[in-house]
Amino acid sequence: MEKEDILKITNKIIGKLCKRSKSIGVNITFSQDAISLIAERGYSKKFGARELRRTIIQMAETPLAQKMLDGEIKSGDNIIATSNGDEIIFSQLHQAN
Repeated sequence: MEKEDILKITNKIIGKLCKRSKSIGVNITFSQDAISLIAERGYSKKFGARELRRTIIQMAETPLAQKMLDGEIKSGDNIIATSNGDEIIFSQLHQAN
């Protein structure tokens, strides 16, 4: 499998996460760096993309859910998911007045 294929699969799964989040009023956008980090961590030559879903849960879904439970992210928020090279960082996007 080529890197391009892994990125396509990652984008598709992340798109579903964004759609689910939007259904509860949280708009999330993932930067290309964040998507690339997830794709890199979720792919192995031995297992292919099989670990990708688990990687997305560990790196994005679980931390995002925890922030929602803690009240850091709530309905109506606009969130950007970026990468610091090691993990996914969720930040509020502030609207210009």
